[in-house]
Amino acid sequence: MRRAVIIILFFVAILEAMPRKANFIAEFENRGLPRTPAEMELIAPLEDIWTGFDILSYDIHIKFNIPDRSIRASTTLTVALLDSLDTLFIDFSHLLEIDSLFVDNNPMEIISTNDSIRIPLGGIYGQGDTITVRVDYHGSPWFGYLVRQNPYEQNVYFSFSEPNDAYGWFPCHNVPYDKAIFCLTADVPLGYLVAGNGVITLDSVDVSGGRRIVRWEENYPMAPYLFSVAIYPYVLLIDTTEGGIPVHFYMYPEDTSKFVSDWAETPRMIEVFSLLFGPYPFEKYGMAEAPIMGGWGAMEHQTCTTYGDRLVDGSGRFKDVVAHELSHMWWGDMVTCGTWKDLWLNEGFATYSEALYIEQTQSFSAFRDYVAQLKMAYFSQEPREGRFPIYDPEYLWGVTVYNKAACVLDMLRYELGDSIFFEALREYGNEFKYSYAVTEDFRNVCERVSGRSLEWFFQQWIYSPGYPELDYWWSVASMDSAWIFHIDFHQTQTDAPIFRFPLEIQLTCADSVRLLRVMISNAWESFDFIFRARPLLVDIDPNSYVILKVNYRGTPVFSQHENHPGLFDLQTYPNPFNAELKIRVFVPAAGRYYLYVYDVQGRIVDELLNTELYPGNYTLNWKPGSLASGVYFLRLAGLGVDNSHPVLYIK
Repeated sequence: MRRAVIIILFFVAILEAMPRKANFIAEFENRGLPRTPAEMELIAPLEDIWTGFDILSYDIHIKFNIPDRSIRASTTLTVALLDSLDTLFIDFSHLLEIDSLFVDNNPMEIISTNDSIRIPLGGIYGQGDTITVRVDYHGSPWFGYLVRQNPYEQNVYFSFSEPNDAYGWFPCHNVPYDKAIFCLTADVPLGYLVAGNGVITLDSVDVSGGRRIVRWEENYPMAPYLFSVAIYPYVLLIDTTEGGIPVHFYMYPEDTSKFVSDWAETPRMIEVFSLLFGPYPFEKYGMAEAPIMGGWGAMEHQTCTTYGDRLVDGSGRFKDVVAHELSHMWWGDMVTCGTWKDLWLNEGFATYSEALYIEQTQSFSAFRDYVAQLKMAYFSQEPREGRFPIYDPEYLWGVTVYNKAACVLDMLRYELGDSIFFEALREYGNEFKYSYAVTEDFRNVCERVSGRSLEWFFQQWIYSPGYPELDYWWSVASMDSAWIFHIDFHQTQTDAPIFRFPLEIQLTCADSVRLLRVMISNAWESFDFIFRARPLLVDIDPNSYVILKVNYRGTPVFSQHENHPGLFDLQTYPNPFNAELKIRVFVPAAGRYYLYVYDVQGRIVDELLNTELYPGNYTLNWKPGSLASGVYFLRLAGLGVDNSHPVLYIK
């Protein structure tokens, strides 16, 4: 699921560069939905209390009484008994009224309590038996199936069941791991189109009755929360991929002119992800506009994403959302997280897929920038959301599960190398195709493919909170005809473990630029290197491979500025640079801040910042223009901060 888009203006320079991330707290709180796994256990237990059976299929018939939100429905479940059960429990909202209940076509007494249907089996059925349960019901669902107005003040009728609202509009086994075959027969008024999962096997019109009957069949197993319907007088546009996968676009008539800008790239995205992850796993892909999450979010319903209508604006700005939801067809739909504690296997993978699409279609540099921006957004929002692990998070829908998890996958790729990483992804997809997986399943596949133990990696990055905060000092000393470069590191983070990670150090010497790689394993680390040419500048983690904050705490011997009390996350890249330098500043407290550029003579040559700032991350660009090549110093001052950072400008 894509979180609703809320663009927070920290600084004009980063508005367009930042990935369009935010959260959809308001929508979930308005629906009264849980925000944490612990809260979810009160409604849909993560450790399933209804065990001993497996739902094989759902055959759902619904008459939608448009224009209101009431329905009249009949759902038939085919159930395999894994144990000898005296009683079968099916999840179903008590807010809907059950008209009749049948087991193998035999009428049963209706016993409905605590949002479940209790079905006594009385010893008639045993382990290995398969039964059918039919529930006839009616009412107006309070959740799961929604009616909302679009920007054109027309009602749109659609489903949104993640994480645990499926039982609000049809009886089900309301857990993500019990995947089944789904069929939907929808009865709607003439003039409406119905978007759904799978393929259409029936589309008939009763002109005299003023109704349309549409049957959707999804023949690949699906979790209940991915079951979908979207109903509106849509215009249907159809395209295909180069590989022949049909792609259906359900658009408001008023929005069809925006198709080329906003959605036309989708078939190409399918081809790109198919090369990375393996062949597209379903019979079709589709997208249907709806005012989901106020129109600013999206939901990866299997084979047919429900896509926020306010993201369809003709600008093409939200292709990251299109890529995110599409990638869920592999990560979330084909392979579904086994519990909500493992949600990062859905959302972290999809968020990283946004960056992978940029890498494949733009450049490696643009890809690295995007990952860096994901990391910066995580740093900015983590203090508000709280510090907790990716696995079993305290808050399901925020930057820890989305952004941090995506950056952890990027670090895993860096650790394993491209070939092994993508082989592991494809092997993971193949092994758990059309099934579910938990975190340890993914780790086991990565270990098997790489031939390495990754317990240390998963323990610190997935099962533990936080990230490294790294202070460093460096100095140089001459020795005969060589230079000794010494650097110290100190991990200073709290509420987090001491991390182990490979770290790149970009060192600019008088004769060349060198890339060093060291392993940080302890709270304190020291390294020495010998070079023929004098080291001038140091850039830590220049490609932003590691989730960490760095603080420069020392003074190079060649600098005229001898007192540097420490930077508040003033980072630059690339360094050295040619035409333009990107500068990232983290401001810990509100106040007025100044950022000046000095030459080696101590003269101010440019003023980049002189304004009031709120706490957060900011990105600026510096173009030296006609200034001479050489070393310059960026000086950040304000609220007790007075720090310098050297950069090398090479025309």
